[in-house]
Amino acid sequence: MAFRNNISYIFLPFSYMGAGNFEKVVNKVGSSPIWETYQVEVKYLLKYVAEKFNMQNTDKCRCYHYTMKKECRADYGLGTKEDVFYIKGDDYEHSFRVLGVHMYCFSTGVGIISLKLSYEETDYLYISNAQYYLKKVSRTSIYKYGAEKDKGITLYDAAKNMLRIFDGVVKYDIFCYANDETERANMLTLVDLPKKDDYELELFYLRRGYSKNFLPLLNDDFEDITFRSVNDLVWGISSEASVCIMNTDGKQGEFLKSKFYENFNEQYLLMYVILLHQKYTLYTFLTETGTSDCDNLNKLEEYRHNLYRFEADFVFARVTEVPQYQKIYEKTYSAFSLEQMYEDVREPLKSLSEIRIAAEKKEQRERDKRLNNSILLLSLLSVFSAVADGVQIAELFGEYKQIPTIIFAAAPVAILIYILISLIFRRKDRSKNDRKKR
Repeated sequence: MAFRNNISYIFLPFSYMGAGNFEKVVNKVGSSPIWETYQVEVKYLLKYVAEKFNMQNTDKCRCYHYTMKKECRADYGLGTKEDVFYIKGDDYEHSFRVLGVHMYCFSTGVGIISLKLSYEETDYLYISNAQYYLKKVSRTSIYKYGAEKDKGITLYDAAKNMLRIFDGVVKYDIFCYANDETERANMLTLVDLPKKDDYELELFYLRRGYSKNFLPLLNDDFEDITFRSVNDLVWGISSEASVCIMNTDGKQGEFLKSKFYENFNEQYLLMYVILLHQKYTLYTFLTETGTSDCDNLNKLEEYRHNLYRFEADFVFARVTEVPQYQKIYEKTYSAFSLEQMYEDVREPLKSLSEIRIAAEKKEQRERDKRLNNSILLLSLLSVFSAVADGVQIAELFGEYKQIPTIIFAAAPVAILIYILISLIFRRKDRSKNDRKKR
């Protein structure tokens, strides 16, 4: 893997939730002439995490990773890694290359498109200012140098064009949780900067993707979102971006340019994608579940099942025994506010047991009502039979006993009327008791 002094990944989420859609998506992308599988050797994550991304083991794999073939990228306005793109405004122009396009498809019905970029300059303000505009994926157009009449394309539209592969296969949506034109992409960046005693100013901009016009407010929450794993390596993390600043001029320069650079583009990238997937899936849960669904038992049961499968497959407190990896994982988890988001997602399930009990009581009342109606109907039918029997008895014994026929006919009817009145009052008493309990 050839070293570059800056690398940046930008992530665009999409969703295709629905029973059986994961298999349809995987089959469609896997058979496409545009995409090819991209298997990363997961070295430092624990086995129960790594097996979810092992495409060789189809029984346990829960995420398929693809990369776009180089010859197909131009069809989506992304050229080759030799092409230079730029964004421009009244007071800025920033250029970069698109080194790769990746797609992650998860069994949860959430996917991620990732673009790998490298900026033409390595100044921290240059990169941060470019990211400030690039992360607004639906409002910033990119242009290719040397292309005549280039109208430009937004990364949002480029991603939507990639997803057209699913037309007629599954229903899909991009940034399903965001309002139109407010979509903001997450970014993961590695940059090689000159050695300094501290990088507080650089981290202020790069870990947030701020423009150069923002005034730096230092020491705000610096300790909570930075982590120095070795002397020449420091991380900065926020809800929108993570950055790793390294200095390759020191004693560990060769290690940083080779082994660490490779690990960043594979192991750290995968770990960041795992956390992004958690965030995007929770957003999707909250977006797809309407207020009316909170009183629908079947909807809540389906919601509970989907949430359970998601947590069982992709929610981990510990992903590795390697301290620096685990520390970055925990700080990113905190920066994404995932714990608070889980509380929001689980909120509809708090009333599930009460709704179950209410549904069972309602079902029991319906059964009792049907039974009583059946008894009532049978009783009414029995009236006619009782009258007929009474008349027959009167004909046999009435003359002998000198008893009028009407008495024999009326006696069983009176008994049935008494039974019916008892049933009616019993139902009224039960209805009153049910209302009191409610």
